[in-house]
Amino acid sequence: MPLVNWEIEQAVMYGRIGINPFNQERVQPNSYDVCLGNDFQVMLPGTGEDSVVSPLDRGSIAAAFQHVSAPYIIIEPGQLILGTTIEHISLPNDIVAFLTGKSSLGRLGLDIHKTAGWVDAGFVGELTLELHNCGQRSILLKAGMPIGQLVFFDGACASYGYCEKADAKYANQKGATISRYSENDMAVVGVHPDPDEE
Repeated sequence: MPLVNWEIEQAVMYGRIGINPFNQERVQPNSYDVCLGNDFQVMLPGTGEDSVVSPLDRGSIAAAFQHVSAPYIIIEPGQLILGTTIEHISLPNDIVAFLTGKSSLGRLGLDIHKTAGWVDAGFVGELTLELHNCGQRSILLKAGMPIGQLVFFDGACASYGYCEKADAKYANQKGATISRYSENDMAVVGVHPDPDEE
């Protein structure tokens, strides 16, 4: 069951959940409103050979994005921009969270995550947002505006938290963080990092 407002407030008050900065006015009946930061990674259009991004190649991923720090950003229809929350989140090993969008922004065509809404127990850091405009008009977003809702779930205590894993690629992340998929151990799954080599 998701934590309700007074449970969220109590968990923050006693340091069980870390939300920094914390604003009591952003506590909702079953969630906490997180706000948009001013750090962005804008996915660039590609041409020719550069039109393909390989998740196995760190350089390919880095070349696909341009870092921007700005008080606002405009997302064009079909565009993907990585953003970040202002809030630094810290979860214990017995609470997980789910990030979802604000209904009012969804009605304008804004998605705030594509597949990465889940926040593991033991995660510490800012949350990267996968901002996508699936509408027909450009959307103006300003840093500081409420951008999503974080829903918390109490459960059994995990034997280790996210940040305790040796391969925790996004532990203590700050700002809009591009994909680190290339850091996965591909040998484990039998994939060679260079698809051109035999």
